[in-house]
Amino acid sequence: MREELWPFDKQNGWYCEKVLWWWNWGTAWSVADDLYRYLSNSARGTILGRWKYEGQIGFNDYNDVLQPGDILFYDWNSDGRFDHAGVSVGLGYDSTYGRTGNVQDQHTYDRFHAIWHLSPYNQKRTTTTIVAIRPK
Repeated sequence: MREELWPFDKQNGWYCEKVLWWWNWGTAWSVADDLYRYLSNSARGTILGRWKYEGQIGFNDYNDVLQPGDILFYDWNSDGRFDHAGVSVGLGYDSTYGRTGNVQDQHTYDRFHAIWHLSPYNQKRTTTTIVAIRPK
């Protein structure tokens, strides 16, 4: 039962556990690039797509590829290292952006139902690469 609730893989850095009064976790739980590498370099995730800003068109607010639970990784400088991650939660309304489309939730800036591409919040949107992975 514990394995179903907490899928541990200590050898590859995927774990989070309470030890006495503190928590101990692998970097894949707290570093976006490590989570990307954990999911993409194994049979634990499927890369669904890669997107870059398209000139004046930008990003489409709707993305037919994304499903709830997919992980979105953001490389702000397109330097090959992912700086941020969010979780796709389906179609919804981004109240800050004022538009409907695929939305994600994230914790760094505590965004609830932010548009999947984060363009309205991202000053580096023209240099950002986004990759989506579906965990298995």
